[in-house]
Amino acid sequence: MAQLWSTLIGYVFGNFLFAIIIGRIFLKIDPAKYGSGNPGTANMGAVFGKKWGHHDLHRRFAENRNSIVNCPLSFPG
Repeated sequence: MAQLWSTLIGYVFGNFLFAIIIGRIFLKIDPAKYGSGNPGTANMGAVFGKKWGHHDLHRRFAENRNSIVNCPLSFPG
């Protein structure tokens, strides 16, 4: 059961597209409409500059770190 919950939590966190969140909140632009059309870190860096690409990349690392650390703590054994 713990594996199922861990998988579901990882799936939910993986659905957050930080490039779109950062673009719409801070830049007031939808990054999926520019560059390659892919709302990802590489497109953020290419279209809006390294600063915004790094912001997106750090959010992705934090998301993955939180999933990796919190799931074993939440479901021991």
